[in-house]
Amino acid sequence: MVAEYSDTTKGEWQQIIKDFEAANPTITVNLSVVSWTNIYDVVTTNIQSGTPPDILNLDAYSPYAASGLLYPAKDIVSPAVLSDFERPFAEESTINGTQWALPFIASARALFYNKTIFAKAGLSAPPKTWAELEADAKAIKAAGYIGYGMPLGNEEAQAEGAYWFYGAGGGYGTASKITIDTPQNIAGATEMQKLINAGLTEPNAGATYSGWRTCGRRPARRECRDVLAEDLDEFRRRWHSSRVTDATVLQLTVLVCLAGVCPGTAGVGGGPQQDQLIPAGFRE
Repeated sequence: MVAEYSDTTKGEWQQIIKDFEAANPTITVNLSVVSWTNIYDVVTTNIQSGTPPDILNLDAYSPYAASGLLYPAKDIVSPAVLSDFERPFAEESTINGTQWALPFIASARALFYNKTIFAKAGLSAPPKTWAELEADAKAIKAAGYIGYGMPLGNEEAQAEGAYWFYGAGGGYGTASKITIDTPQNIAGATEMQKLINAGLTEPNAGATYSGWRTCGRRPARRECRDVLAEDLDEFRRRWHSSRVTDATVLQLTVLVCLAGVCPGTAGVGGGPQQDQLIPAGFRE
C-alpha cells in the first residue's frame, strides 16, 4: 500500500512492480494506491480486520513499531541495503537502536532567492540573519515583488514553521514528549508574524494551500480553539499518537495563530518531511 503523491504515482509503482516480478517470477505484488486524505483510516481499518499491508509507504512508522506490528528492517533487507541510506535519514527511522523503516522518500530544504529580483532591489547577496531577511524583504517589496514566500497552507505549514522554530533553537519536542509553546518557538513564530504583519509575504499566507483559515492580524485564541475543537480528531489521526493531547494541539494552534493565521489541524499535522517505506511489513 502506497500513498498517492500525484497522478503519476500509480504508473511509477506499476513499473517498479513489473521490473521486480520479472526478476522474481514466483512473487506477485498487489498494488494499492490510496490518497493521503484516506490512507491513515484505510491502514487502521486493515489492521483491525487482520489484513494489514505487507509493505506500507507512509510518513509515520513509530506508532506501528510501538504496537509490535513491524519487523526490524535488518530482518528484511540486507546490510548492504541498510548502509546505502544517508545516515541522518536512517537515524530518523530508528527507535532505541532499532531501525524500523526505510527513508524511501526524503528531502532537505533550502532557502532559494531570485538573483534577478535581488539585483532590481539593489541587493547583492542573500541574507544570513533574520534581520537581514526582513530588510531584504522590504527592499524587494519596494521593487514591486513579494518579499518572502511563506507557505502556511495544509501541505507545507509544518515545514515552514520548523524553519523558524529550529532557527530559534526550538523544535517540536522529543520522542517521548511533544512540546510546542517554548520560548524559542514563540520567538520563531514572532519573527514569522513580523514579516506577515509588515505585508512582506504573499497576501494571506495561511491560504497558500487549502485547508487553512485566516484569523486576521490580531488572532483571537477563541477562534483558534474553534478550529481546534473541529479538527482535533483529524490532527490525532495524522500524528498517530495518543501523546497528542488537547493541550498540545492548543499550544501548536495558538502558536501558529501568533504568526498571523489559524490552521486547520489537518494541515498542521502533515507529518515530518520524510516519508517511510516500511518494507518489513506488519507482523501478523
